Amino acid sequence: MKFNKISRKVLAYACATAMVFSSVSAYQVLQVSAYEESDYTTIGDDKTVTVGDWTLYAGKWGSNTGEMAYAGSTVDDLSLKVISSDGNSGCWKLQAKHTVTGLTKDTTYDLKLKVKASQAGTLYEKIETPEVIKTGIEIKEGENEVTVQFKATSESTGMVLELSGIPSGTVLDFGGITCTEATEIETTTEQQADAEGYYSSAKGKWTTSLPWQVFTVGSMKYKGTATKNAVTADFKFLEAGGGDWNTQARVPADKQVFGPLEASGDGVNYKVKVAYTSTATFGANLQLNGANNDVTFEEGTHELNLDYVSKADYPVIFMNLGNAVANSQLTFTMTFTKDGETEPTTESTETTTEAVETTTEAAETTTESTETTTEAAETTTESTETTTEAVETTTEAAETTTEKQEPVEITMDQEFNADGDRELGGYTIYVGQSWNGSTAVAGVDAEDADHIKVQQKTSNWGQAWGLQVKKEFSGLVPGAKYSISWKINAESNDGKVLVTNNEAQIALVGGEQVLTGEFTATESGTGEFVVGMGWVGLTNPIEFFAPEITKISDPETTTENTETTTEAPETTKAQEETTTKSAETTTAKTATTAKTATTTTVAPTTTAPATTVAPAKVTVKKVAIKKATKKKSAKKASIVLKKVSGVAGYQVKVSTSKKFAKKTTVTVNAKSVKVTVKKLKANKTYYVKARAYKKVSGSKVYGKWSKVIKIANK
Repeated sequence: MKFNKISRKVLAYACATAMVFSSVSAYQVLQVSAYEESDYTTIGDDKTVTVGDWTLYAGKWGSNTGEMAYAGSTVDDLSLKVISSDGNSGCWKLQAKHTVTGLTKDTTYDLKLKVKASQAGTLYEKIETPEVIKTGIEIKEGENEVTVQFKATSESTGMVLELSGIPSGTVLDFGGITCTEATEIETTTEQQADAEGYYSSAKGKWTTSLPWQVFTVGSMKYKGTATKNAVTADFKFLEAGGGDWNTQARVPADKQVFGPLEASGDGVNYKVKVAYTSTATFGANLQLNGANNDVTFEEGTHELNLDYVSKADYPVIFMNLGNAVANSQLTFTMTFTKDGETEPTTESTETTTEAVETTTEAAETTTESTETTTEAAETTTESTETTTEAVETTTEAAETTTEKQEPVEITMDQEFNADGDRELGGYTIYVGQSWNGSTAVAGVDAEDADHIKVQQKTSNWGQAWGLQVKKEFSGLVPGAKYSISWKINAESNDGKVLVTNNEAQIALVGGEQVLTGEFTATESGTGEFVVGMGWVGLTNPIEFFAPEITKISDPETTTENTETTTEAPETTKAQEETTTKSAETTTAKTATTAKTATTTTVAPTTTAPATTVAPAKVTVKKVAIKKATKKKSAKKASIVLKKVSGVAGYQVKVSTSKKFAKKTTVTVNAKSVKVTVKKLKANKTYYVKARAYKKVSGSKVYGKWSKVIKIANK
């Protein structure tokens, strides 16, 4: 076929135009990235994966689902392709997380993210601790830089990108994250109630006006009160809720503005009545300390009746109000009544300001527990001697507590990547990497082996028991039942935990809370209590403190045993002295002894005041250092201690500071008198001290520190 000159020009123009449009079309799908289609790995079906510097999530959140693929893994080289998204920004079905480290507490930072997009869309950016959420960030086609400001509360925090508002088919290339100290601080005005007493929400951020904390992507006003058994709320929704979990309200447990309720490991049954008035009908989810209740608030005045099993003194009340209707109002009173009791009379409600002041006073009262205990001791009807002992005991406890008042930063320098158990301080950590995808990092307080910090790094979220923190106890009464109170401190409310002998999911509150439960001692007088962390967020470390246990019941005995004791009470005293001697007598006496031995085995003589004697003061001898050497150029030191009989182990501290300043000190716990201390620096002068410890009821009792000596350089 032949073309004339004009035809050839037209054809050339058409070809050039086609190439341009082809290039634009390809750019929309792939050309922001250097990766080929085959380089991408798809994730979806409610999965979480950790790749290099990133943790990625795609899947279900409420009624929303999503799917995406990734290539690359570093902070400045990650490419994400959104395969499926309905564009519902803020539903958190597509997430990319990165942990920012090297921060200085109480310093304000500007975090900047560079991203190149093949199509325009909307994303959210969240700093996990402290919780700062920047919503509705418009991403244009091409180069973008996103900035968020936050004040650091620890050495690290998680940054989460919510990508559900990015259209299907979009490719995002991340070109790096920088975090620098802010030169201009964004200021906010302290929230004030309006003339009607309502507080206003902040779009995309949590606001607190106790007893309620509120988050919404829209706009609402709120107020409420709390007493021991009841919570009230008045919510005005100025805009629609925005979909599942895009509007939330909660009464936090750590503020202790509501409660305490009666609670136990097995749970105390309560009836919960929600008397409400709503100007519109909408569905919601009401969580009472992690127990889900799907409810419908119907237009008009109605009542909801729910069952609640109380296992925490101060429960978390959490509400998913994402389906709230614009320009509607919901008011309610939520009353908790223990089964078998009448509904408490509604007390006069306090204003929000008074609730805040009450919380502060409660905190002050806590710090003055010694005085309160002393007053309680003085008001009892016990003898003067008993009162004196109680006061002395309280004083010792106060001295012990004083050592731990200041917050301690724990370096999480130990990785747990392989299946099985491993000791950490006074605990055992278990990871099930092969079956639950769980791995973790953790660290122990150099001053207190019962104070540890654990953070889950990967998980497929299958079971809570994929990551476990175990505490073992010894010296217990065989067969006796014990209750436990275990204080923890989670950095955020991201996740839930399970505990021994309790199937209820316990929601984290983002702060200090106490886990409670029960267990029975084995025949050998040991016991174990476990916390399952497999459902805890990957950027939410949890601190564990020394748990407290209390015997709540003696071993069960049968009627047959009692009868046997009655028949032969005279043999008990002889056998207390020795059973072996009786066995060495004549044949006739041997027969009697055999019968007597049976009687002694089943007799409930051990239920007597043995536990009264147990709290006797435990003494631990002072240890001496025999030898301490280090090669000048080496990074480890060899310490030899003088053996102390009857102890479980030794704690050794090595430091460049004679006063053993925390930042320059390395602490080692050892069972042997020969100790090697590593992670030291070459060409430095070091000092060492040591102390011995015994284990009593699962806790360590320390002796006095040895004399501080200078480590000899070879």
